[in-house]
Amino acid sequence: MAIVWNKNLTREEKLQYHKENNKKNKVKKSLQNKVWYEEHKEEKLIYSNEYKKKNKEQCSINRKRYYYANFQKEKEYNRKYQLIKNYGMSISDYNLMFEEQSGKCYICQKHQSECKKPLAVDHNHKTGKIRKLLCMSCNAAIGMVRESTDILKNMVIYLELENRNE
Repeated sequence: MAIVWNKNLTREEKLQYHKENNKKNKVKKSLQNKVWYEEHKEEKLIYSNEYKKKNKEQCSINRKRYYYANFQKEKEYNRKYQLIKNYGMSISDYNLMFEEQSGKCYICQKHQSECKKPLAVDHNHKTGKIRKLLCMSCNAAIGMVRESTDILKNMVIYLELENRNE
């Protein structure tokens, strides 16, 4: 039940009244801010750029301070952003693939805990189709041979010949 404001409300009733109205006002204020921003987008951008030019050093300090204070949050955000931008996949899609592969590189079976970086999303550069998760070494090796199975077959033949001669 909505509380109507009057001077005789108890402390708890006043808190409840403000809580209810803040929720309503928050949505209204958010919409007002969006409208204002759209109407003043160019002015805001010009002002922001001028401010950054005038206060370059302070802006740099603030940016670094924020980054170091929120390093883990920024790292997670960047990871999510890169997955969506580069592969069109969410972090939950990545985690599902990770679980299906038991946290291991699909090629060499090295576990994520043995790697310095997270397992890379391997994809076909021509079609964009996502294949599997690979460690950086295996992903780089595929890139080095330009995804050519012929080159890989020749490498296997070469290694087998050289290993026999030892």
